[in-house]
Amino acid sequence: MMQHAPEPRKNSRGGLWGFMLAVVLIALISGLVASHRSTSPPSDQARIDHLLATLTARQTAGAVEVGQFAAVQTAEASSLQTPRPTQSATCQAVNNNPWCDNFRPGNLIYHPPSNFCDYFTCVASFWGADDPGDGYVVQCSDGMYSQAGGEPEACSSHGGVYRPLYSH
Repeated sequence: MMQHAPEPRKNSRGGLWGFMLAVVLIALISGLVASHRSTSPPSDQARIDHLLATLTARQTAGAVEVGQFAAVQTAEASSLQTPRPTQSATCQAVNNNPWCDNFRPGNLIYHPPSNFCDYFTCVASFWGADDPGDGYVVQCSDGMYSQAGGEPEACSSHGGVYRPLYSH
């Protein structure tokens, strides 16, 4: 009798593994293609739209900043008092006054500026009915300032006249 060789057994697992491998590869390739599409650079129109939106936002913010700056400038300007002259670099002013008035001989001050007492401690009668014009500015012995220089009894209740103040 002749013996037949046994038939080779079909491996059902090999076919299944091959099929599963094919499915996994297809899924991986599909995922790569999809992710490439989502990260592709935006079109030229999308770039232009984005740039326009950014510029518009910056312009609007700039306009607000300029508007706020103008409002602050206006508020500061309205709070300023009488304009004051600036001192020169060589000025040696008493009490940092803007007119460079000091005690070095110069011109007697018969007409002090209206904000003189903002820089000097003035006697109560500094702006009397007869002032300015009839006397000149002096410093009294107690350090206060009067417009009674050259008048009788100038600084009489302040220890007398100490010295005149001069303009240059």
